[in-house]
Amino acid sequence: MKLIGLTGNAGSGKSTVRKFYEDKGIPCLDADLIAHEIYQRDSALVARLVDVFGVEILDQDEQISRPQLATIAFANQSSTKLLNNIVHPAIFEQIQAWIDSQRQLNPQPDQIIIEATLIIEAGRAEFYDEIWVVTVDEQIQLERLRDRGWSDSEIQNRLSKQLPQTQKTQFAAKVIENNENIQKLFLSLAL
Repeated sequence: MKLIGLTGNAGSGKSTVRKFYEDKGIPCLDADLIAHEIYQRDSALVARLVDVFGVEILDQDEQISRPQLATIAFANQSSTKLLNNIVHPAIFEQIQAWIDSQRQLNPQPDQIIIEATLIIEAGRAEFYDEIWVVTVDEQIQLERLRDRGWSDSEIQNRLSKQLPQTQKTQFAAKVIENNENIQKLFLSLAL
């Protein structure tokens, strides 16, 4: 079984690539969904985040407001590092549990794909057999992120916390360029 880390910066199209392989029957996991689940069910972790970043990160239902947490935690490198030090161990634990469950369901899957933005930044590249990096031209990336409703300052802030694509591709066994429409992307992935 080959464990693949699928990464790329915000707006590159990682989730679209993951979905393509998922639809082909390859076991895939979105690490961002793991984070969502942890925020909803790990009350000790949520309490720690509130202690560190303040009650401003909670919404009216006393749940983590991911946009507000991002605004506060991504304000500078030290707060981003603090967030990652709190959240990443719990995410990695859940990823490993999911991988173990996939191996029990199918002892010999050809591939398992984990999608995560910060694989390299978190120092987790060696955890995977291969790293696949999704890249995109900067202008297309900016358009995609603006279409998500991100402001230019939010885009700049988030991207500044991620390695440049050129550095990420140095870790890549496979680079997936995603500058075309979805049909052309899927056609290139099918080859």
